Amino acid sequence: MTRPQIMPGTHVFLSRLRPEDLHTIYQHINQAEYATYGDGYAQPFALETLEQRHAQRLKDPHRVDFGIFLQESETLIGRVFLHNISLHHQTATLGIGIFRTDLLGKGHGTEATRLMVEYGMFHLNLYNIDLLVFSDNMRAIRAYQKVGFRILGERRGSAVLGGRRINDTWMDITRDEVDLGHLRERYFGVTP
Repeated sequence: MTRPQIMPGTHVFLSRLRPEDLHTIYQHINQAEYATYGDGYAQPFALETLEQRHAQRLKDPHRVDFGIFLQESETLIGRVFLHNISLHHQTATLGIGIFRTDLLGKGHGTEATRLMVEYGMFHLNLYNIDLLVFSDNMRAIRAYQKVGFRILGERRGSAVLGGRRINDTWMDITRDEVDLGHLRERYFGVTP
């Protein structure tokens, strides 16, 4: 079954998650690396908990969730979302997780982040998107920087991982730093 590509990219695309996707997510999210860097708790989730959270998120008017799928095979490899969306202030916070550890470091997270930023800036008319990332997660920080996120600063000792206090790095990007010309051309026939 072909999925609608809400935000098509070169190697990945973003599409809405279906109920049957939760089984695939469940198989991967309890892996140590994903659980640790995903929320810092490494707490295993039951499938029922995942289903309840997904149902709640669908009802949240301040949140948009997408699955990250490989272009060639439509394989689900992660999730990306905007939350704390304020249409009044035109702001949101980004979160992303690639749970297929065999696909880490291949640029898929960078591309999915870029697609989600473009979605938020173009379709939701956001001006600023921020995020928090563990300061020692240099792979993620480099990926965000490739998209155009800038480091605003660090929140010192704001997370505990393995009994050790670590910092969170706060990053953001604004619409002025994002090229939306290709989307204007696609939807309005206006050349960049």
